[in-house]
Amino acid sequence: MAQRPDLRHWSLIDDADPGDDGPTRVLDGDLDAWTRLGDGPNRGAWRMARFNRPGQEEQPGGALTWRELAYHYGPLTEDDS
Repeated sequence: MAQRPDLRHWSLIDDADPGDDGPTRVLDGDLDAWTRLGDGPNRGAWRMARFNRPGQEEQPGGALTWRELAYHYGPLTEDDS
C-alpha cells in the first residue's frame, strides 16, 4: 500500500472515526474490503464487503465501529476502486 501516497492510511491506533467526510470503503491488512454502512440502525459502522465464507471467524460478518475495525483489522488504506 505504500506505493499509493495519494490514498489515506490509518494505523491500528488511529481510532478516531473519520466520519461522513471519510472514506466509504477501506482495505484491511489482508486486502479485504470493508464498506461503511450508509443507512439503517448500524449507519456509520463497517462491514466486510462480500463476507460470505463459512468457517471464517464470525466478527467480519457483523457491523464494527471504526475503532474496532482499525484495532482488529488494521492497518487500513482508503480503497479507490
